[in-house]
Amino acid sequence: NGTYQKVGFVYRWDLLQITNVTLLFANEGYVFPRPPLQVSVTVPSANPPLSFELIVVHLKAGVLGEDRARRSDANLLLEPYVRSLVDGQGHPNVIVLGDFNEVLTTSEGRATMAPWLATSRYRAQTDTLANSGGISFLPSSVLLDHIVSTVALDDEVGAERALIPDLDAEYPNYQNTVSDHV
Repeated sequence: NGTYQKVGFVYRWDLLQITNVTLLFANEGYVFPRPPLQVSVTVPSANPPLSFELIVVHLKAGVLGEDRARRSDANLLLEPYVRSLVDGQGHPNVIVLGDFNEVLTTSEGRATMAPWLATSRYRAQTDTLANSGGISFLPSSVLLDHIVSTVALDDEVGAERALIPDLDAEYPNYQNTVSDHV
């Protein structure tokens, strides 16, 4: 519905089972110009099968103070929601990912992302990438897209590190025909 941008989740149906597709904060258009999308995911081939809640975000873009404030407000609304999934609803495995429109390598960016940088509850899987110069947003050569997981997924994630596929090098004219993010 509507003409606004929407978030989505692309997956291989033969590898994952998806249920409970829900838009979050749909009435919070100022804070979430694109409502987050939550899906329940099961990986049946894992032994034992692995289930987790996945939340996809695309937070407010822009470099103005108001833009950053809106992203900060979004994180301050979303993090307690995730905490309630873990503590109140018995879903310890949660991944929040997508375009946070924020860098992790500045004090301002870390302040905006602070709810997710509490290492006792969450792991910012893209923190190492950010600190090593990783790029996910091509026009500015910065990392704006992040993956945050709850600590309950530490055993499943293990020592694996997030990686950024080199799609812009693989596909001619990628940025102009597909996306400005990789």
